[in-house]
Amino acid sequence: MKKYMMTGITLVVLLGGLTSCGGSSDIGKDKALQIALADVKLEETDISRLYVEKSVENGKDTYELKFSSGNTEYEYEILATDGKIIKTSFEHLPSLDGGNRASSGNLRDDLLQQKNDNTLGVNEDTSTNNQISRAEAAKQALARVPGASEKDLKIELDYDDGKYKYEGDIIYDGREYEFEIDAVTGDFLEWSEEKR
Repeated sequence: MKKYMMTGITLVVLLGGLTSCGGSSDIGKDKALQIALADVKLEETDISRLYVEKSVENGKDTYELKFSSGNTEYEYEILATDGKIIKTSFEHLPSLDGGNRASSGNLRDDLLQQKNDNTLGVNEDTSTNNQISRAEAAKQALARVPGASEKDLKIELDYDDGKYKYEGDIIYDGREYEFEIDAVTGDFLEWSEEKR
């Protein structure tokens, strides 16, 4: 009798432990995306550059989402258990032609214009012999990711470590590609790929 009683108690404890461990629900990636889109009042057809990744933040399962609509990039962090939005942010991105103004295709002129627009702090010395435009750098990056298009691309001109370079990423087909391209020579300085 004692043996059956101990077995019964053990089973109750094990089943109770299993239900409490597996009892937490997960809203899933699709539901997390729908929550973010509803918050920003967009449809799935309105967005590009989508990636969703499940991770652990402060001991809690969360979904991190990033997507673009037009020239705005959105980031969300959503609890996986109940869909509560923990964090959201957005950033207005420059278009390939530099925003509302057309790119001259001349690096020196574009950098001086950006400085005048207060969109990028750069040194006064912008003299270069060989120059590539933002559109040329974008074309080079997109050529490395078959099927990707401009809507999957984010690219910005930066001055760092004494060099002008284009920095950006391509989010396409569940992967994120990050790159740096020398704005003078057109050489890739960095290229990385990560599956999402």
